[in-house]
Amino acid sequence: AAPVVATELASHPSNHARVDSITPLLEQRVPGASGTQFLIQRRAIRAALALGAQAPELLLPQAAGGLLALSSLRGRVVLVEFWAS
Repeated sequence: AAPVVATELASHPSNHARVDSITPLLEQRVPGASGTQFLIQRRAIRAALALGAQAPELLLPQAAGGLLALSSLRGRVVLVEFWAS
């Protein structure tokens, strides 16, 4: 039941502050519990995807061959479009 509660708690933006406040307590009291690990992972994902956070490294294939690291374009405006057919 604990993982289900953790999933529900972490899935609603209105609960983010609550999750942020209880996760350190859970890390101390029940560090190996699956619900605790889930909340830790969700907090890390939210931090990585936060507005203004540094973009993850991407290696993009170039038309002329080779790869272009997204980090090599730091400081420039970059549009990366993901699509599939």
